[in-house]
Amino acid sequence: MTTDPSFPIVRQVIIGAGDIEQASQDMRETFGLVQGMTDPALHTLVGPLKLDAPFAKWSAKVGGGSGYGLAIQVHSLASYLANAEKLGVRVVGRHVLFDYNLVHLHPGDLGLFIELDEIPNADAW
Repeated sequence: MTTDPSFPIVRQVIIGAGDIEQASQDMRETFGLVQGMTDPALHTLVGPLKLDAPFAKWSAKVGGGSGYGLAIQVHSLASYLANAEKLGVRVVGRHVLFDYNLVHLHPGDLGLFIELDEIPNADAW
């Protein structure tokens, strides 16, 4: 693992599944992962409990569950947001979590949902 603080780090892999408990167990067993956590910042975007939630629309479009997005830790959002704007990638959410900024980028522009955050300490999660 790099110690360069400017190097992006994949924090979360966001999957969509009809049975999240079973899918989570399968992922933990297959990849040797520890129990994850429910991300409060993503619940309204990927929560399938509402038929009008973005995840529900995506799930209907792709015909089931699969990979939906990535959450990536970055040193500073500024350069990523400048590149996104230059490329026409829409920002669909801006939030503050644990006193740090994070943004959500539109999955229609990138092929998957992307969250970028400046939270430097993974233990804060």
